[in-house]
Amino acid sequence: MAGCGDDLIYLPWEMGMKKGLKVFGVMALLVVVAGSWWNYQYPSGSWRYKITVEVETPEGIKTGSAIREVIYQSTPHILPEAHRSRVQVKGEAVVIELGEGKYLFALMDTNGPYRIVSELFPYNWETQRDYIAYYKSLTGEKKTLDQKLYPTFVTFKDINDQMSVTPVDRHDLSQAFGTGVKLKNITVEMTDEPVTWQIDELLPWLQSLKSNLDGSYVTTGSSLANTLHVGYFKRGQ
Repeated sequence: MAGCGDDLIYLPWEMGMKKGLKVFGVMALLVVVAGSWWNYQYPSGSWRYKITVEVETPEGIKTGSAIREVIYQSTPHILPEAHRSRVQVKGEAVVIELGEGKYLFALMDTNGPYRIVSELFPYNWETQRDYIAYYKSLTGEKKTLDQKLYPTFVTFKDINDQMSVTPVDRHDLSQAFGTGVKLKNITVEMTDEPVTWQIDELLPWLQSLKSNLDGSYVTTGSSLANTLHVGYFKRGQ
């Protein structure tokens, strides 16, 4: 206790606590500084887009859409041949219900989900920070997808059987769905809406798969079910 003119006396454990708090404060500051430096040197960011597929049918236009997120992460450029960034896409395939239990799926191809935005909205950037800021600023912008970027289309003879997956010719949807059914167009709109996750409701068997649709982990190309893996239907969930 301190009296008039008395010096304040700390017990040993109190002194240790004060030192510990100072050390903790310095370490926390260093972590913040290091984190800020890393984020400045290797910026990261994400942007989202809504992809909508329109199909003409005898009953009228049928549409399906999905909202995906592109995640861009800068990485240290240690070796000349090493990539300076890492790009991931989180989201799902587009599903268009065509009636009578028939569905058209516009898949998430290997490179397509990322290239869609960069090809439709090209930008000559100087720094990675500028690149990220540009694509984050495009909310509300909308364009029609060029046919060279069209995804792979498939359907299922039996929606409950992944082995019944069948390719669909985008130039002739009538072969799979009947006369008068044809692809109208595909649009892409930059958005800030949340990523959609709806495909599991239609294809519940996707939740138990970690590999190709036929359950194998080795792709031999012996069938479409062997060629397509879960990532064509959803990724990043």
